[in-house]
Amino acid sequence: MSSFPWQAHSIDSLRPIRVLIIGAGPSGITSAIRLLQGIPHVSLTIYDKNSDFGGTWFETRYPGVGADIPALSYQLTFEPNRGWSSMYPPGKEICEYWQGVARKYGLYEDSRLGHRVTRLEWDEERGKWRLWAETDSGEEILDEGEWTFCCLGQYNNWKWPDIPDRDKYQGELMHSAKFNTSYSLSGKRIALIGSGSSAVQMLPQIQPLASHIDIYIRNQMWLSPPFGADYILSRNPELAATNFVLPPALRNRFMQDDEFYWDWRKGMEKCMNSLHEVTLLDSPLQAMFRSFLTQDMKDKLAKKPEIYQHLLPSFPVCSRRVTPGNAFLEALVQDNVSFHPEEIAHFTPEGLTTATGEQHSYDAIICATGYDGTFRPPFPVLGQGGLDLRTKLTDPPSSYLSLALDSFPNLLLFGGPNSEVGTSHNLIVIETVATYAAQCVRKAQFEQIKAMAPSAHAVSEFSKYVACYFSNGRTVYGEGGCRSGYRNGRAEGVSSALWPGSVLHLMRSLREPRWQDWEYRYSDQEDGMFAYLGDGWTEAEKVGGDVAYYLDEIDVPKKASAGGI
Repeated sequence: MSSFPWQAHSIDSLRPIRVLIIGAGPSGITSAIRLLQGIPHVSLTIYDKNSDFGGTWFETRYPGVGADIPALSYQLTFEPNRGWSSMYPPGKEICEYWQGVARKYGLYEDSRLGHRVTRLEWDEERGKWRLWAETDSGEEILDEGEWTFCCLGQYNNWKWPDIPDRDKYQGELMHSAKFNTSYSLSGKRIALIGSGSSAVQMLPQIQPLASHIDIYIRNQMWLSPPFGADYILSRNPELAATNFVLPPALRNRFMQDDEFYWDWRKGMEKCMNSLHEVTLLDSPLQAMFRSFLTQDMKDKLAKKPEIYQHLLPSFPVCSRRVTPGNAFLEALVQDNVSFHPEEIAHFTPEGLTTATGEQHSYDAIICATGYDGTFRPPFPVLGQGGLDLRTKLTDPPSSYLSLALDSFPNLLLFGGPNSEVGTSHNLIVIETVATYAAQCVRKAQFEQIKAMAPSAHAVSEFSKYVACYFSNGRTVYGEGGCRSGYRNGRAEGVSSALWPGSVLHLMRSLREPRWQDWEYRYSDQEDGMFAYLGDGWTEAEKVGGDVAYYLDEIDVPKKASAGGI
């Protein structure tokens, strides 16, 4: 008969646990707050290459950068900001919001800013992640923890356009993600390359400054008024005249009237979360959106109908991200803006040569050409057996529920493959994943789990579901012929970015973790999976705590009928 594998500790004498968080943007901030809120004896350090919190909102400073969803939705549910200057605030204001949240929860004390992570490696024997980072001065530091959260974000690795001879250009060359704010655009001849949100936000801001702008857009694209504008104007039509800048009276009422503020905010969330039907082929909402956007684009481009003919997509609305733009279409038809749908052949010392052989000279070229959409980190992440995450994440990548991978224990991804939602917004997704991540750490801490990762079978099964969802002919995302960031620029195949369902579907999927999908290795493998039960005692009994705590936590069911016992 084997000896009883008891350990000399009570069941709830929880071991200290350490979490490394890579990224000081919204995901890093939110996950840190939830860890500190819900995990006893937790320590954490947030690493970021930047000198302050904010992530992409700290880095991105091009003219016009800002929220393209209403500020009432682009904030944490538990940290509302009632003093936004606009319904679509500028990037600087959003950055200040996130820095304020980090300051309020004491995260600056738990951060190493100005530290670029260069390597992450799993130590199988010790059950820890080892992290190497380099400071701005070149000093290398080493840290380690039981868990790592990768909160790098989807807008981290920006990329130049795939156009030859970029190094030959002798004018001012910049990317929207690294905009040179000290360079004056006034009176300059400018090329703007790109058709995503950055280009759409930038053009109306720089058009009045430049002597001339050539904008290069090779793709068809659906353009819309700002997301949520219909709801906002239904509540306050006067905001149309202010370009959605909040007048003092409305801001003051948000600040002082709780019921009024939450009524606005919940109404906005309902509006944003009720649009999933538009992603279904041949649905009434899809038809309505297509009709509305077609007419809206036609009306605003009436001065230059050839632009409308090129831009109007042949693919359904939402096949690629609908780009909300305030005044972009109006800027496209101004006299000092020329629209170029042709391919660019190569850079020249003076500017650009197009595929038709035309040469153009520019004082400045701005590349609003997006980010690496492969979800691969910019540094080695070595899991079990030395497997590199950059190799594991193929195109399209596989994952477990967008946030974990087999062979990479105690590693959770924020903004991983298939984590984005096609309608609504991603802030509630970040909160949902942060809560899920805290549950994982809590389980590992309580049950003394040394390493846990989803099984290869679970990853494979979720990937099958993703492929089925996007290939079954029901959604607009399965339509071919549309180059989309949802597919990392591919025109065919499965979406690598989008969650297979609505935002509410994602939230419900992660509410209760499926622990049966994970594989576990315990801190004391010899004593087995129940060693965490310890010596049969709880801490309250040993140290004199409340041994009748359950009477303060009674869950009273609703009465089936009136009367009592």
